[in-house]
Amino acid sequence: MTSLSHPDFSGLWQMDLEKTTLRGEPPSRVLMKIEHTAPELIQETHVTRKNGTESSLVFRYDTSGTETVNTQVR
Repeated sequence: MTSLSHPDFSGLWQMDLEKTTLRGEPPSRVLMKIEHTAPELIQETHVTRKNGTESSLVFRYDTSGTETVNTQVR
């Protein structure tokens, strides 16, 4: 019998802006750091705009099927 493994999306991901369609002025860089330790998944998104300003968003998810509400932004 084989055990089913679950995907692990942990890592640092960079958006390919040349292959992405966005509304408005596109940023110069978008990085996503994902920490995936089931059942918790934390997604930190860091956006660098062309004028040099930066912003970050953090989302927490529960991959067990429990509803997740995200209210904090840092």
